[in-house]
Amino acid sequence: MTIATQSSRIPVRIAAFTPLWVLIIASVALPSFSDPIFAKPPDWLGIPLGVVMDAIALVWMLIGVVVIWDARSRLVEALVVTFFTIPATLLVVLSPALILIMQNLTV
Repeated sequence: MTIATQSSRIPVRIAAFTPLWVLIIASVALPSFSDPIFAKPPDWLGIPLGVVMDAIALVWMLIGVVVIWDARSRLVEALVVTFFTIPATLLVVLSPALILIMQNLTV
């Protein structure tokens, strides 16, 4: 196993924040992207389900960021990106569509 140097770890650390970047860029570039996220019919304990899903994705992302920050090898970094960053990014991207699907199924 190779030890990752500080300079080679910077791109991975930036990539670990991908779900946050996607959420910010999509909300700024496409203002209607966040409309389904705040829709109320699917809710959980009075909180819109899209907000809950995005919060779960961001917490999942933060767990991955913490693990990547302390990772000593590229293998650990790759595993963290695979099991934390990619699923969190998919949840951020797909949550508006999932909310709209749930709204159409209940009508």
